[in-house]
Amino acid sequence: MNTGESSSMATTERPPGKPWSLADAAAFLGLHVRTVRRAVDAGKVRAIRFGKRVMIPDEIVKKLASQGLR
Repeated sequence: MNTGESSSMATTERPPGKPWSLADAAAFLGLHVRTVRRAVDAGKVRAIRFGKRVMIPDEIVKKLASQGLR
């Protein structure tokens, strides 16, 4: 049942170390998904690829949250 809430979980609810989808990472960081995708494609953000799916490791998202996207 869809309650209208976002599919992204707050960091307090995320299991430690669980990789983030591009959409969830972008929402958490306050960025557009396209911005995060471009940073991954440019090699500025390390990501894990599972076929077409791209996930960003938890420690990378937390680092981006504290240091920003450079």
